[in-house]
Amino acid sequence: MVDFFIDRVDAGKHLAKELIHYVDAKETIVIALPRGGVVIAQEIALALHLPLDIVVPRKIGAPSNPEYAIGAITETGEGIFSEEVIRQLAIPAKFLEESIKEEKAKAKWRLDHYRKDRPPRMIKGKRVIL
Repeated sequence: MVDFFIDRVDAGKHLAKELIHYVDAKETIVIALPRGGVVIAQEIALALHLPLDIVVPRKIGAPSNPEYAIGAITETGEGIFSEEVIRQLAIPAKFLEESIKEEKAKAKWRLDHYRKDRPPRMIKGKRVIL
């Protein structure tokens, strides 16, 4: 393994070499996180002859610092949150509700935009390379 990569394509090619034992692996799928992860995952999927798909979770940032994650939601709006951080920062429920609504809409747009008319993902029972 190298210490650095030229770009995301290069990273994907190097990572695929590390995953070579999954070439043509049945019931295996490569899942990417848009935006930057798709380029890497595409190289892996191509090298391993595996299907590629995406998921679009969304971070929920703190009101005072949007880069500080207090939780995240799935594309359907299900969330995982740090209750301790929310309590420590005294984050209002209204802020969480509005943030979840906004990020859920962004996730839906990304799904509609990137997946277009593809059939629903079938991940259950599969090995996932994320």
